Amino acid sequence: MKVALLTSGQPRFTQCFTKLQSQLLGFETADIYMCLWASDWAHDNQTARLKIQKILQPRYKLASVEIVKEPWFDIPNPTLYHPPPAVDNVRWNFHRRRAMWDGLYKVFQMLPDDYDFYVRFRLDGYVSEDIDLAQVDLTNDLIFPSWPRHGIEHYKLNDQFVLGTYKGIKLYCELGTCFVDYMCKADPNWEKHSHGTWASEHILGTYLYENGQPLVLGNFKSHLAGAMGSEIQGRSKYTDKHFHLPFLQDPTE
Repeated sequence: MKVALLTSGQPRFTQCFTKLQSQLLGFETADIYMCLWASDWAHDNQTARLKIQKILQPRYKLASVEIVKEPWFDIPNPTLYHPPPAVDNVRWNFHRRRAMWDGLYKVFQMLPDDYDFYVRFRLDGYVSEDIDLAQVDLTNDLIFPSWPRHGIEHYKLNDQFVLGTYKGIKLYCELGTCFVDYMCKADPNWEKHSHGTWASEHILGTYLYENGQPLVLGNFKSHLAGAMGSEIQGRSKYTDKHFHLPFLQDPTE
């Protein structure tokens, strides 16, 4: 079985990444693809590769890592006045969500199409229990965690982790090419409030539902460092909110 893991965005390396590597079973080797924003952690691909390779377990190979400048996404054609970006205001949330899906589309473009399994994950996340990929049924192309789930009423999902076929992960990541369109569909009044129905889960759910993708849940939950229910409490120094949490050790340093 050929397996590919993909992640993008800030280099939030924590012990969650080490834990997740141990939780994925049912294969001999897996390739990892990363597209990460340039930062003090790494400004070039070679520095990043050297840091990542030293924390990979024997079954994993870093197939590709790209360090790129984080693009800035401002509100398109605003109809209201918006102050400069600050944590949790509209301008900050728009950039953060848009950049997330831009990064996922960038890493998708790095992927060959001949893997049996694709695993989208976060560097500061893990799952509730071991997953034997050899026993997972991907008939419906995407499988989401059973908890936590948010979003539109008839399609609540989790945007932190997903298992997929190439067809499924292609559809998932291509939200990055039409994010604004589906944001407006999810919440036509999004510009008026920071916490309306235009969180990432609302937008992703609207997009997948309109594109006919069945919502299939696995028998596992998703956990992020510092979140309720997580056994790992703290945050990466590159986490841009939850400032009350202490920093976790970066295993790559």
